[in-house]
Amino acid sequence: MALTAASPDASFYDVYTHLAEVHLAGIGIDIEWEDVDVSMQEVVRWDNNREYFSMRLYRLPVGKVRSTM
Repeated sequence: MALTAASPDASFYDVYTHLAEVHLAGIGIDIEWEDVDVSMQEVVRWDNNREYFSMRLYRLPVGKVRSTM
């Protein structure tokens, strides 16, 4: 589960994704995570809005409602 970056953002993000998964499991939603590369390349996608977050990967949660049968 750990992202490979030595920054406070990585630790916070690992905790956040784990807590999100635990909370969603509590209401019957199973989560699988897909890593999306959001690194800044030649195209500036978010202007200056992304400066608060320096992680290269965004962990996209994909949820499925757990079957009750």
